[in-house]
Amino acid sequence: MQERAGNPPAAVDAYRRAIEREPDSAGLMNNLAYLLSGDPAGRDEALALAERAYARAPGSPAIADTLGWILYQKGELDRAERLLGQAAQAAPGLPAIRYHLGMVYAKQGKTAEARRELEEALKAPAFAEAEEARKALEALK
Repeated sequence: MQERAGNPPAAVDAYRRAIEREPDSAGLMNNLAYLLSGDPAGRDEALALAERAYARAPGSPAIADTLGWILYQKGELDRAERLLGQAAQAAPGLPAIRYHLGMVYAKQGKTAEARRELEEALKAPAFAEAEEARKALEALK
């Protein structure tokens, strides 16, 4: 997909077209929300999409992660912590979730919890945000 090819605008367009064909697909909404959240100008739309996806699939750790991460980006830390905590409990082996939860804890001043989550994330062989996780962990020391 375009997203993996490093072409976010094309990926956004592809997801929009896919959602037109499958308007109730929580997975498609989640993926588009995550892509849009990378740009501050797209975060309101990303939040709306993530909320819709979560309403359709509240048990999905990936969707809870996306919604929690967008809430973190928008400064809604309490709800972000709750969602990401649930996601981490449901899928403890997914490093991106642990990284996102660690970042919430760091922003809240919960240093020990932040370190724990970031260290857990970095135990994974590789994940997209590993470098950011390393930097965040180093900043907490």
